[in-house]
Amino acid sequence: TLYLDWYLVTRKMQVWRLVTCFSFIGGFSMRYLVKIMLLANHGVPLERSTYQYRTADYVYMHVFSGLCLLAISFVFPGLQLSFLGSPLLYVVLYVWSRNFSDSPVSIMGFLKLQGFYLPWAYLGIDLIMGMSPVECLLGIFVGHLYYFFGTLYPLRTGRNPLATPAWLKNMVENGTNGSNGQQRYTRQTWQGRGRRLAD
Repeated sequence: TLYLDWYLVTRKMQVWRLVTCFSFIGGFSMRYLVKIMLLANHGVPLERSTYQYRTADYVYMHVFSGLCLLAISFVFPGLQLSFLGSPLLYVVLYVWSRNFSDSPVSIMGFLKLQGFYLPWAYLGIDLIMGMSPVECLLGIFVGHLYYFFGTLYPLRTGRNPLATPAWLKNMVENGTNGSNGQQRYTRQTWQGRGRRLAD
């Protein structure tokens, strides 16, 4: 009930598959552990550094990337993309590599290289191990779309076609700033009216 099947989505109205297909990145294996390591070593730092105080932008990156991957799977059914969790993970890895292009990284403690080349290194590993490069290539492609139109294009033109929608910013801020609101309320309750001593 998790995998993406456009027949079931369009004919049987099982629309939840548009979301659940991102929840699976493969069965338990060495490759699965590598993907978890990638998420911990690059996805979390990306959120805490580049997107610090920009949670809505980080969420929108995933929304945009997810929609692109869904569109690709619909237009090219021959790719047989039943699950999109791994391509989305490679999107995050690619965006990290562009934001930390000069950072030194190592793969399994053996191969050392600059962050910019990390997605391509994992693509090469997939090819060497005889695995399909489709997931990694899709992640690189969609990640480049997001980085180009969300970062490079605005720097050159001053226009951002991937600006995070205001409604998403409001929704995320309302969900994350509850503690700030509580602090403001606490400060106000201590103010009171007050009276001068001469009154």
